[in-house]
Amino acid sequence: MDKSGLKILIVEDDLIIAENLKENLDLMGYGQIFHAHNSDRGIAIFKDIHPDLCLVDIHLQGSTLDGIDMVLSEDMGRAVPVIYLTSFADEAIRSRAKKTNPAGYLIKPASKIQIDVAIDIALSTFYKKRVAEESPKTPISVSKDFVFLKVKTANYECYEKFNLRDITYIKAEGSYAHVHAGHKSTLVSMTLTKILEALNHSELIRCHRSYAVNIMHVHAVDYGAFFVLNDGVLLNVPIGEQYRSDVHARLHKV
Repeated sequence: MDKSGLKILIVEDDLIIAENLKENLDLMGYGQIFHAHNSDRGIAIFKDIHPDLCLVDIHLQGSTLDGIDMVLSEDMGRAVPVIYLTSFADEAIRSRAKKTNPAGYLIKPASKIQIDVAIDIALSTFYKKRVAEESPKTPISVSKDFVFLKVKTANYECYEKFNLRDITYIKAEGSYAHVHAGHKSTLVSMTLTKILEALNHSELIRCHRSYAVNIMHVHAVDYGAFFVLNDGVLLNVPIGEQYRSDVHARLHKV
């Protein structure tokens, strides 16, 4: 799992502890770290960025909810692995925490190696289970022309038909892939590598560790980027160094 592409949310009221955590995570290679100092901000960031993992302090001073109730309120433990951070290890708190199905429980102050090991195990265990549960269903059917992908909104959940020729680009979101097709898009419970294998569409080109583009929707290209037209908007999609020679070898240029 590519650490630099993972999004980690820290919910911690102590700014010194939070900054120390961010620094250690950065040194460990985790590239996208977000911080909230209370439950309201934690919920807002969680909904906005869809993190791959949450590190949550249980006792949040001056907060509407403590860490456990915050996780319960949004059922975070079902969506992503949650590791609790706490200075207290009493049985009552552990019993409450268990109700949220946490991926880990660390007593502060935890060392850098303890945090790294806890995150590694939490991510590996959680997403292996997720893939085992959902990969047979997502996507449910692929033909040479279309695929059915799960679409979930506030009002409904169903498998929607996406024509492969309409897919403009796919962006990796941790262990998920965000499929864009004009005005339609959906987050699929598969890695970018796995969904490209499943779609097996010759016009989809992997150009970056986090991106693949449909060459039919490329408006222009330079040495380091594709310019992809999606729903009338011209987007700059990077071409990663390790993919650059293969990408340019596939382009017919005069």
